[in-house]
Amino acid sequence: MPACLLGCDELFEHGYIHVTDTGHVAVSDKTGEHPALKEAADQLAGNSVGGYSEHRAPYFAWHRNNIVQ
Repeated sequence: MPACLLGCDELFEHGYIHVTDTGHVAVSDKTGEHPALKEAADQLAGNSVGGYSEHRAPYFAWHRNNIVQ
């Protein structure tokens, strides 16, 4: 997932946001622990992920199941 000025890549890598099986950004429950991160993540929620494809879908599913939880 391409990095953005806000630090989307860091939010993703630490499991604060994830990519749904439809290729959109979703906010994880982890953000509840950090109000400022939740605010930043909420601004990204629902956006389409340009790097999402059927080929990459298994990676995003792995991330949701292993990093987000």
